[in-house]
Amino acid sequence: MLYFHRGMPIVFVIARDWTLRTAVRAELRGHGVEALGMESADDAGHALAAGQIPSAVVIEAVAEIAGDTGIQELVERVPAVLVASRTET
Repeated sequence: MLYFHRGMPIVFVIARDWTLRTAVRAELRGHGVEALGMESADDAGHALAAGQIPSAVVIEAVAEIAGDTGIQELVERVPAVLVASRTET
C-alpha cells in the first residue's frame, strides 16, 4: 500500500472505454491509490474545479480525450500515462 504525507494519492483515470477505466481503477485501488474514473475531459475539469488534485493521470489514447486542451494542460503539471484500449483501432 502506498502512503503519502498528504494522505492517499489520487489518480484520474480518464477513458471512454468503461472496461479499461474499471480495470485500471481496480488495479490502482488494490495498491492503495484513490483512482477516480472519468469518461471525458469535462469530467476531469469538474473534479479539478471541486478541488480534487491528482498525483497522476491515466488517459485513454483517443483524440477526443488526449487532444483536449484542458487535458494537455493537466499533463504538463502532473505525470501522465497514455494507454490504448484493445477495442480501439
